[in-house]
Amino acid sequence: MAKQVQVQNLFQYPVKSLAGVATQSLTVDGEGRALGDRVLAFRFNDSGPAMRQTSQGGWWYKDRLLSLMHIPAAAPVSCEFDSQSTVLSLRLGDRIIAEGEIGSAEGRTKIEQSFERFLKDLSGDSAIDQNRFPIHLEGDGVSGRFHDRPAGQISMHSVESGVALSHAIGESPLMDQRFRSNAVSYTHLRAHETDSYLVCRLLLE
Repeated sequence: MAKQVQVQNLFQYPVKSLAGVATQSLTVDGEGRALGDRVLAFRFNDSGPAMRQTSQGGWWYKDRLLSLMHIPAAAPVSCEFDSQSTVLSLRLGDRIIAEGEIGSAEGRTKIEQSFERFLKDLSGDSAIDQNRFPIHLEGDGVSGRFHDRPAGQISMHSVESGVALSHAIGESPLMDQRFRSNAVSYTHLRAHETDSYLVCRLLLE
């Protein structure tokens, strides 16, 4: 008998690649997107024109956006977005590193310039080529158009899979938000996975 999937945690990610926000519920629209999820993203100046146009607007693949695949130091940056006031706050611990209203040009510029100063200070493996600046804040705060695929999706991983992955790579514990999944379940979603396959699948989700 197949196991019944029970949801343990739900997360929403207002800004592409930044830390998610725990939530009690998610509303999914007719196109399969969680409302409020991936509604904003930062792109570099050299990202070029939108790679594709969707019903929500321009879409870029994540290698053209600020993402953890090339800037892992952004992982600790948390975000709070109030869809009513349109205020976006980016924090590193207790420190606000950028804040403003995305509903106004002045507010967006304030966010871009403040976050850019933080990014320019990164060093070592996380240092960014200065020719990639300035950064640009994309998105209207409503349309979820910054998923890895233009069609949008709800992603999920299981607690058991996370534990198996931590054992496979010798690192424990692993934060659920590390996988950028909207839902975390108690049970495996797929059976008979080898350690190598499991690592690949979870790191891609």
